[in-house]
Amino acid sequence: MRVGQSLEVVIHKAKGLNSLSHPTSKDESILLPVVDTAATAAQGVTLAAFVARKTGTVDVTATASPVCPSGGMCPMYLALYSLKVTIVTQ
Repeated sequence: MRVGQSLEVVIHKAKGLNSLSHPTSKDESILLPVVDTAATAAQGVTLAAFVARKTGTVDVTATASPVCPSGGMCPMYLALYSLKVTIVTQ
């Protein structure tokens, strides 16, 4: 990406997992989350938008836990969505 450009993240829920947490930027000074007022997500879809503020490399991550039966055994794992974004000058 280039400084000033926008990034939209659209993640579909995987079978057997709960919906993903909201994607976050590990360094908001590089990639700043913004509100996309025109975005409407369907059930099972997670949306996020970011704007590139300065050059650098940053990770965007989200997690999801397994769907577990009520009162039943539940596996102890967490699914990770990870995107590495590199921003260069214009």
